[in-house]
Amino acid sequence: MLKHTRGFTINNMMDKIRSSFNDIFSESFMKSARRFGIFAIFYTIAFVAFFWTAAYTFPFIIAFIIALSIQPLVKLLKERIGISNGITSLIASVLVYILFFTLIFLLSYKMVSEAKQMLSTLTTIDINYVTQLVKEWISRFDIYLKYIDPDFINKNSSQDHGYSKERPLECSEGSLNKFLSAAGSIPLWIAVIFITIISTYFFTRDMDKIKNSTFGIFSEKGQQRVLNVLEEGVSLFVKIVKSYAIYI
Repeated sequence: MLKHTRGFTINNMMDKIRSSFNDIFSESFMKSARRFGIFAIFYTIAFVAFFWTAAYTFPFIIAFIIALSIQPLVKLLKERIGISNGITSLIASVLVYILFFTLIFLLSYKMVSEAKQMLSTLTTIDINYVTQLVKEWISRFDIYLKYIDPDFINKNSSQDHGYSKERPLECSEGSLNKFLSAAGSIPLWIAVIFITIISTYFFTRDMDKIKNSTFGIFSEKGQQRVLNVLEEGVSLFVKIVKSYAIYI
């Protein structure tokens, strides 16, 4: 009896809170807030799960996102060319990765061109002018150096001398370790790219089956709610990307 009374009291309180919110906010806002709340919960769970398993699932997640985003292209190719789903998925995947690697090549080429231009600009600088500026700064520094205690200068000079002997060796060792680490990671990145490309094709080809099997566990009302949550998430993601693009 006591449990029943407590349950009734909690339900009463929840109904009053829900009624209060409905009196304050409009129905459209409440629906939007409910969708956003559900999306935020699922997004948080997915975010935590992704970073816990990112080392193993990263290529597949990227491949699934790419496959999901190129579905309009797959449908367009089916309508225009009229060939099988496997071939259209292969063509769409190849086109997307050709575009991606072309953009990477153009960006790399632009960066190399900018670096070459910077080096050519540096070679045209008058060395005598730079030397004269350095001499002027040294002469100004000498004026302030006269007011510093000589013992302090000698003490720090001896420390810096010992440090200057060790520092180049440490820098060279650190650079060599970074180079070896980068060179050793090249096969891993090649494997990741290869797995991502292959996974993209299979996800693209089987996307309709994935959607049907995923939505098949929900009722019609549940499917509509899931679609509403996904639409809310996509809308929020687009707004974030637009805001970030404007900021850049």
